Amino acid sequence: MIGILLLFFITRMFYRLADTYKRSKWLYAILSIVVYYGVTILFYFIVRVIISLNPNTLLSADEELILGLVGIPFGLGALWLLYTLLKRNWSSKGPKTAYSELLDTDLE
Repeated sequence: MIGILLLFFITRMFYRLADTYKRSKWLYAILSIVVYYGVTILFYFIVRVIISLNPNTLLSADEELILGLVGIPFGLGALWLLYTLLKRNWSSKGPKTAYSELLDTDLE
């Protein structure tokens, strides 16, 4: 249940950011979920490979759970980095307008 609430607040944050700068809201909401789970799983596998290099090390179920929980801050850190990069990039360009794609808008 806590994981679902975490995903809700993460997607809502990216949805609002994209809405503020007139970008694709659902694309960035889904991208936030993909980045969060991708970084968390990548961290887990990197640590598992490092641990498996020592043949005498086996992890119990409790240690596996702790390893999974330790990956959560890395996923949140990646989301914070993505959020700040997107916000900085979009704030320097400003929100999209309906006619920003036209080439001859400056003709008068």
